[in-house]
Amino acid sequence: MAVNQPHERANLLVELGRYEQALPVFTEAIPQAEDATERAEIFADMAACLAKLGRFGQAEQLFRDEVLPYLSTDEWAMHRFVVILINSGKQVEADAINQQLLSAYPNSSLHYVIDAKLLRQQRRFVDAWSAIQEARRLDPDSAYAQEEQLTLLACWQPSSRKPITPLLDMAVPNWEAVVEEAVARAPSDPTIRLLAGEIYAKKSQPAKAQQHLLDALQLDPSYQPYIVNSLQHVLTLQQPLMRALLWPFRRVPESWALGLVVIVPMLARGLIDLASSRGINLVTSLLGICLLMLIPTLGIYFMCRVLVEFTPVGQIILSERDKWRNRLQCLALWLFFAISTVVVLQGLR
Repeated sequence: MAVNQPHERANLLVELGRYEQALPVFTEAIPQAEDATERAEIFADMAACLAKLGRFGQAEQLFRDEVLPYLSTDEWAMHRFVVILINSGKQVEADAINQQLLSAYPNSSLHYVIDAKLLRQQRRFVDAWSAIQEARRLDPDSAYAQEEQLTLLACWQPSSRKPITPLLDMAVPNWEAVVEEAVARAPSDPTIRLLAGEIYAKKSQPAKAQQHLLDALQLDPSYQPYIVNSLQHVLTLQQPLMRALLWPFRRVPESWALGLVVIVPMLARGLIDLASSRGINLVTSLLGICLLMLIPTLGIYFMCRVLVEFTPVGQIILSERDKWRNRLQCLALWLFFAISTVVVLQGLR
């Protein structure tokens, strides 16, 4: 069989991550296909390229029209179709096809990984863990299985309604060994490093989490949008003062917190005047003390937010806009504190 050079060139572009450039080359390769099967293989690769670009609807339709009529019994092609269906949100159909593949190829770890992925999306974590363990048994060196294993550990986080972490500790008591093994097998894989960092962050081990997340960022700078949230969580874990001050306001947006700072002095002045007119000095004193404690507490919290930008993690996760916003919030808060102090002192006279 002659070598289809455009097809090979298109696949090379996909390997290099140049998906948009690969699409017209796939189109160029189609007329050079020698038979319907080779043509279907080109369309399958083209559909996978569209999926990489997030165009799952187009990829699915291309598979149904041009690939399935000729490659419905090909294991790799059907695996690709299942992955596209999962990303298209059609888990039921994907699960049905994957179960057929499991029956036809019981010794293939690939389909157990997909089974684990589908079970994870259904939040059946223990079943998903069993499936991924079977995949690792069949192919201990499978990077695909290892990545899904860490993804499962990373999404297995605490929930106030249905705690999952104790279940994880019972099902996977050696989770740290699992993470370190994955990192040792693929030390230069940014995805493995990212997942390892997320797992350590959720297990409240900020030092290890930060190291893995920064390693992932160094290996692939394009991971920064995914790493920012995890680094923010790590930063909170590393600063007990910020965590303690954040606790009362965890569910209060910053705009509401600042709004309280503006409104409280006005209300306090009215209440102080009312209390003073009735001679209730104790109430007046307590009210003034509470007010003078509330605003500095908020001020310290926002000062911590400003100081974050001088930490190595803060320099990564904070944009210039975030830095200036934190500085202005801190300045405004302490200005309100000074004004409120004058108001309270006048009311206590």
